[in-house]
Amino acid sequence: MSEYKISWRPEALQDVSEHILFLLNVNTQAAIDLKKQLFDGVNSLKEFPERSPILEMPNNSPLEIRKKVINKRYLVLYAIQNKEVEIYRVLDSRKKFEYLI
Repeated sequence: MSEYKISWRPEALQDVSEHILFLLNVNTQAAIDLKKQLFDGVNSLKEFPERSPILEMPNNSPLEIRKKVINKRYLVLYAIQNKEVEIYRVLDSRKKFEYLI
């Protein structure tokens, strides 16, 4: 089985930075753990990224955006094109985020 390549959009990397920086102010070890969970979760998409469900989009997007839940609260939104998984956003599901999509 061949692996998919993972690529990150700048917005997704910014999302991860914001989540980790926020948590650093509360608990350093929790921030370290979250970073590991997020990157491990995304890297798991290298094999069989189709396992995550398609996100129902309000508009007719030409891409099928999929969502992977990490740590019960973070949504990784991504699309698969050829043998590449492009990470679009990493959002906290406890916050309103529909306007970002």
